[in-house]
Amino acid sequence: MATVIDTKGLRPTEREELWRHAMTDTFVSCSIGEFTADGAHGTIGAEWLGDLMIGEVNASGQDIHRTQRHINRAPAEYFQVALMSDGVAKMSQDGRQAVLRPGDALVYETNRPFEWLFDGGWNTWVFSFPSEAVPLSPDERMLLTARRLDGTAGLTSLVSRFLMDLAHNSRELSASNPERLMTHASDLLVTLLSQSIEPTDMTRGCVQRTTMLRIKDYIDHHLPDPSLSPPQVAAAAGISTRYLHKLFAAQGQTVSEYMRDRRLDRVHRDLQDPGQARRTITTLAMNAGFGDISGFNRAFRRRYGLTPRELRQPRTSDRTVVQAR
Repeated sequence: MATVIDTKGLRPTEREELWRHAMTDTFVSCSIGEFTADGAHGTIGAEWLGDLMIGEVNASGQDIHRTQRHINRAPAEYFQVALMSDGVAKMSQDGRQAVLRPGDALVYETNRPFEWLFDGGWNTWVFSFPSEAVPLSPDERMLLTARRLDGTAGLTSLVSRFLMDLAHNSRELSASNPERLMTHASDLLVTLLSQSIEPTDMTRGCVQRTTMLRIKDYIDHHLPDPSLSPPQVAAAAGISTRYLHKLFAAQGQTVSEYMRDRRLDRVHRDLQDPGQARRTITTLAMNAGFGDISGFNRAFRRRYGLTPRELRQPRTSDRTVVQAR
């Protein structure tokens, strides 16, 4: 992330004024009231992924207010998602107040007043979507703001991981297709939020588009289970097994092939991880969900062109070069 401000090294008399300017310039116009006893200090980072702005704030306690006066002079409107990494926050909008702790999330809009209260140090990621990029009606939006989204719940966790992947890889991804990635993120977000409202044509479309992402996420989290099966995956996704097979057929593979390939990828990664060096190949294969070790070895060689042992150990020619030196 590009650093917008880091108060380290600034004189105490400079910190508050510069912090207020940085918060407004990075996110939206707002007022910052009282700081906690240790004063204003922290860092703000920001990056753009197409029209999606990703920001991170790590700061001391403070009160943040956005009033109608700020909104009246706003050049743009945003639908914002906050992911709480550290600390405790109280957020208010549309007559509701949510209390967030690490792992939790919520959504809010910049075209109506809101308030954030932080009693101590905090770390929060903020994802600012252009308001028009989120296909929800005004009435639906007002029903969804300032509601705590439990970070331990399955779909909230999936959305959070997807957004954080965008944050950690934003510079690399910006060279690919950022608008498509923002659409995926928006669809996932609407899919999550639509659990709390009556379905509409717009929300149904988002749910359909994110079905494969949710299915693959479920598979990845259940790979260690050797009994994982298409009927189990279909049931978790709320679809028929026949429809599940149809979705994967459209991508040119079967469900079982996808699960096998993901397991192979996991073992391939672990074999190259120095931290896994003391674990046997059999253990790594079984931890990835393989029950038949002979079948695993054959599949591994077909996919990567060498055996697991050959991947883990230096080739003879490499050892010879090292010894010669």
